[in-house]
Amino acid sequence: PAAPSPKIFNFCHNSTGNSIAISGKEILWYTTSTGGIPDTLPPTVDTSVVGSKDYWVTETVNGCESSRTKITVNIIPIPTVPLVTNYQYCQNYTASALSATGTNLLWYTSATGGAGTSVAPIPSTTQAGNFSFWVSQSNGNCESSRVEIVVTVLPAPHSDVLENKSICDGGTVTLDAGGGFSAYEWNTIPVQSSRQIIVTSAGKYTVKLTGSNGCTAFQTVEVTNGVTPNVINIKSGENFLEILAEGGNPPYF
Repeated sequence: PAAPSPKIFNFCHNSTGNSIAISGKEILWYTTSTGGIPDTLPPTVDTSVVGSKDYWVTETVNGCESSRTKITVNIIPIPTVPLVTNYQYCQNYTASALSATGTNLLWYTSATGGAGTSVAPIPSTTQAGNFSFWVSQSNGNCESSRVEIVVTVLPAPHSDVLENKSICDGGTVTLDAGGGFSAYEWNTIPVQSSRQIIVTSAGKYTVKLTGSNGCTAFQTVEVTNGVTPNVINIKSGENFLEILAEGGNPPYF
């Protein structure tokens, strides 16, 4: 009979559950190209040592044995993990796709399990906090263990005291962005860089806040024209004076 077709088996270093099999009738296994005693069972593959080992097989049909064919078993080293760096973004800033130094990268959202993807993820920056991603690399046969990349999203600055105001005709109102910020920049002409500004007209006012972490954010408030009350009647007597008004924002004083 014709000899079985040559075949190469590749296994990763220290992998388990590996087996080799050849199709055919009455396959005999040898550890040398000539001579030796055959075995009817495939050899147990030892993956504890990196390297290559050759076996030879024959097929027997109707009592006739073929010539031997070489079967090569390669034990391939596991690649090292990719080289990575952690990332840091300010909240709501535009993030770029993660990157790592390696070959045939696979990206994961968990340390174990799940299916890897060759497309590098783009982290979301809508929420502040620490977020982890994992990446491995492959040599075409074996995959490295996963290495973690931590993406830190720094909180955007926000003023809890800045609020909408109303202004009376000819009056002024103070807008206060609050303390705890390293810089202020109001959209006034000229630009003002103080915590508080005094405005004399209605409109929308925006301040660029810079937090102690270096992140910036814009916050807008609106100053509206207040409604002036009108005196509609005055009543007086010996022991009283009554003034009636409407409009504005009661109560009146």
